[in-house]
Amino acid sequence: MRGRCVGEGSAFILYYARDYFSNKTFYIHLSSISQFAAFLGNTLHESDEWKAAREYLICGDNKDVAGEVYCKPCDTESFDWEAFICNGPGLAGPGAIFNGYCDYTIMPPIACPCDGELVGDDEGYIPASKVFFGRGAIQLSWNYNFRAASEALTGDSKTFCDNPDLVATTPEYAWGAGIFFWMENLKEETTCHIESMRNLDFGK
Repeated sequence: MRGRCVGEGSAFILYYARDYFSNKTFYIHLSSISQFAAFLGNTLHESDEWKAAREYLICGDNKDVAGEVYCKPCDTESFDWEAFICNGPGLAGPGAIFNGYCDYTIMPPIACPCDGELVGDDEGYIPASKVFFGRGAIQLSWNYNFRAASEALTGDSKTFCDNPDLVATTPEYAWGAGIFFWMENLKEETTCHIESMRNLDFGK
């Protein structure tokens, strides 16, 4: 269940990249086998070989309450990697505050709004819908990246801001956000796609 949507999406990514993005606001061009292989290599690395639809440490330990997913953010030492359970209070337990992957210096319209610092329930669980942790094929994260991907994929900047877990639960968005980030996200004046064309690893 942890990576169901990422894994399911991998089978139709070629058709999805061609058809779904044909009318979007950014340009995608995976023209060669080597570029496509580089993209898939990046997704395999980022999503634990397509098993992690959600970031493990933040939402590997989760529960469903009346149809809403709650996550227990955890530190590495307290996380049981076999059972996917956070032992102890976690990062949002009693007395702890979790910032929800929000950069408070970047706010709307450039980024999704932040609800403020989050305090978990008695067991340390917080609503997944309030946190912008890594999700999808390339683990899209942070409030500003969710807003940019939302506008590019849905035409509405509020879609992923209101429900960031769509990137974990909907194959089109899990893969779409990955393609968008790989093609468009600038870091030090370059993108993963540009770096792959320069024959440097798989574009990271």
